[in-house]
Amino acid sequence: MNAKSINPMDEYESIAEFLRDYYRYTMRLSWRLYFSCYLRLWNPVAFIRRLRLFALIRAIPISAISNTEYRKDIARLNIYAKDSEKNNPYFSIIISDQPMNELGLTLKKHFPDSDFQRLKNINDWAVERTFRLTVKFKEIFGVFVGLGVLLLSNIPQSVVEEFMDYDEYQGSVFVVFVIIFIYFGALLFPTWMVQKIERTKMNFVGDVINFVIMMNEHHLD
Repeated sequence: MNAKSINPMDEYESIAEFLRDYYRYTMRLSWRLYFSCYLRLWNPVAFIRRLRLFALIRAIPISAISNTEYRKDIARLNIYAKDSEKNNPYFSIIISDQPMNELGLTLKKHFPDSDFQRLKNINDWAVERTFRLTVKFKEIFGVFVGLGVLLLSNIPQSVVEEFMDYDEYQGSVFVVFVIIFIYFGALLFPTWMVQKIERTKMNFVGDVINFVIMMNEHHLD
């Protein structure tokens, strides 16, 4: 199929899902190594080695870090990684000397006809859209906090005491405010967290796309 006939959003979603899958794989691997550290507390050397691997793998998806300086650590992945993890095609990217470079080459191999500059524009738009939604949630919480402060501090005590005891009023307002805050927090916080995680993945997708654009500009094949 001619690249021009491909829907840009479908093309972006295919590449973004490929990169998100890689990101999820590295996170699963790093966290498994992290938790396995605590099974090695009786062995300080093994504990430190796995903790170093955790830190290294966590850095791979978000930077152009080179593994050259960490050959011993990376070599230990062949010991600590499970067979199912080693059989994943992403494993060879992680243990390569230049993971980001290898990921960029793999992406170009899988999507040879893609216009990465256009994909960058789409990803920038998606990140900005997610950011605006995240800001709205913060604004909602800001309104509740401001309302609570207004009710607690800006209504004169003399006015309140015409209807009820002032200490009782403060206590009642505080309890109601906490209940409302917890209620809306329970509703909005999970959505906010999902959006925050999704934005992190989008930023990673954008970093890789930018890296591929740089590779193309400098003919780094």
